[in-house]
Amino acid sequence: MSKKTLYLTWCICSLSHADCIDKFIPDFNNGKITINGNKNMLTVSNQSPNSNTCNVTSSQLEKFVNKNFIKYSADKSIVVSWNYLAINRQPIYDYLKDLKDYDEKYTDSTNYTLYGVANQSFACYKYTNYSNVDGTAHPNYGSFYNCAKPNNQNISIRDVVSSKDILSFTLENSDIKKILKKTGIQPSSIKNLNQLYAALNKNDDMQCILSGELPTQFAITKLNNDRTINVVYSLGTNAPHVCQAAIPSDIVMIGIKPLTPINNFITVSDLKK
Repeated sequence: MSKKTLYLTWCICSLSHADCIDKFIPDFNNGKITINGNKNMLTVSNQSPNSNTCNVTSSQLEKFVNKNFIKYSADKSIVVSWNYLAINRQPIYDYLKDLKDYDEKYTDSTNYTLYGVANQSFACYKYTNYSNVDGTAHPNYGSFYNCAKPNNQNISIRDVVSSKDILSFTLENSDIKKILKKTGIQPSSIKNLNQLYAALNKNDDMQCILSGELPTQFAITKLNNDRTINVVYSLGTNAPHVCQAAIPSDIVMIGIKPLTPINNFITVSDLKK
C-alpha cells in the first residue's frame, strides 16, 4: 500500500510541469540542459552534481521555451530563442524541431552559442553536442564553429577572410608549429593554403582530422569599431570518437579586414523581448 501511495504522489508532482521546469531557467540560459527522450515524452535535467529532473511533453517544453527565451531585433527581422535562430522568418537552427526527428530513445545535450548576425543576412555561432541513441555503437559528440544563411547555406571562411590572413595566423599557431616540426617542413617555405594542406597532411594524425581538405569551420566573433573583425576557426571537428588525435587549438584572428564589408553585427545583447 505504501509503495502505491508513493508512486501516485510522484505522478501528481510530475504533472505540475510549469513549476518544475521553471527552476531550470538558469540552466537553459547557461547551456547546461540534457534531454532524455522517447518520442513525445521528455525528461529534462540540469548538468550538475545533484542533477534535478522534470518530465514534460514536447509541446510543454516548446511552450516553456517560447514564453521565457524569445528575443527580437529592433525591426523583428531576427528572432532568437533557446537553441533557435531565424532571420526573416527562416530558421538557421531549430533544436526543438530537430528533436522530433528522433524515433528511438535518446539522450541529447545540445547548445548553440550565438556570436552575432552579420549584415542581417548570416549568423555566426558555435555548436556543441552530445547525443546517444539507444542501440548505436557509440555516442556522437563534438563541437564546431559555423557561419550560415537560412536553408543550410554555410559560409566559407574564404568568402570572408583572405587566404593570406588565414595562412599567416595559422602558421603562428603553436600546435601547428609543432606538427610542422614533426614533418620537417619549415613554415617559411609554405606560401599558400594548398601548400599548407599538403604539409599538414604529411602528419598521420592530421590526415584523419583534415578529412581530405582544409576546413571552413569558422565564426566571426566581433565587429570592431574600425570595421575590422575578430574570427575564430578550427582545423577539425572536435569529435574524439572519430579521430583519436587531439585537434589543434583554435586559430584566433584579431583585427582582420573582411573581404566583404561587415556593416553591422547584431549580438544577443542587442535583442529585446
